[in-house]
Amino acid sequence: MISASVTPSVAVVHYPEGAGHATRMLAIANALEERGADVSFGGGGAGTEFVSLNGYDAVEPTTVDFIDTFQDGSLW
Repeated sequence: MISASVTPSVAVVHYPEGAGHATRMLAIANALEERGADVSFGGGGAGTEFVSLNGYDAVEPTTVDFIDTFQDGSLW
């Protein structure tokens, strides 16, 4: 059980292609903050502007090419 004096820290991250993922994650971030959580945001791409306009400083994670690096160029 979490003590009432503990403030949870939550990282909310959106997929960096398009802005739809960011706008949906903003709703989740806002709901978490309303419940007392400290929220950090991550993502990048087109959603960055929406995140910034809503008062968050998003961290843009390192780009990783999952298909070529981890799957040897195969989607299977």
